[in-house]
Amino acid sequence: MALPTDFSAIESADYSYLFYTRPNGAIAFLKSNTTHEDPDTKYSPSNVISAGNTVEASVPRVSAVSYTLHGNREIRLYYIVKKAKGSGHQLAELCQTNGGEWKPGVLNKNNVTCSEKSLISANVENGQGDLKVFFMDPDGQPGVAWVTLGQTTWSQHLLDNSW
Repeated sequence: MALPTDFSAIESADYSYLFYTRPNGAIAFLKSNTTHEDPDTKYSPSNVISAGNTVEASVPRVSAVSYTLHGNREIRLYYIVKKAKGSGHQLAELCQTNGGEWKPGVLNKNNVTCSEKSLISANVENGQGDLKVFFMDPDGQPGVAWVTLGQTTWSQHLLDNSW
C-alpha cells in the first residue's frame, strides 16, 4: 500500500479520526476503536464514501474539522477538485452530521478557486464563530474562505501579505 500524501486528524464523539489522501487522490480515514488512547487502541480504515462512490481529490490534500452545534456532532472535510466548468481547481467540502452519510457542502457552490499546488488548512471554534479554510490562489497568494457556524453564506478574500 502506498503511503498517504497528506493527513488531518480530528476528535469527534471522543473518537479519533485520521483523514488522509492516497497518491491516486482517494480520501480515506482511520477511526479509533476507543474513546481514550492507550497502547491497545486500534484504528480501522475506511474510505470516505458519498453517494455510493469513494471520494477523490484532484490534488492529494485534505483538511478536517469537527465541532458540535445545536447538539449535533459535525465533521467537515476539505479537499481540492478540478473545476466543473473551465480550467483550474477549487476547494470542495463534504459534511457529516452525527455519523451519518457524507454529503456535499455549500462551499462547493461558491467556486473558491485555488492553486493545484495549494496547501489547505481548516479551523473552527467549537459551536461558535466562523469556520475557516485557508488556501493558496492560482498565483500562490494565501487566502481564506469562511462561514459563520449555522449559516450557509460563504465569503472569501486574499490575505494582505504575501509569504
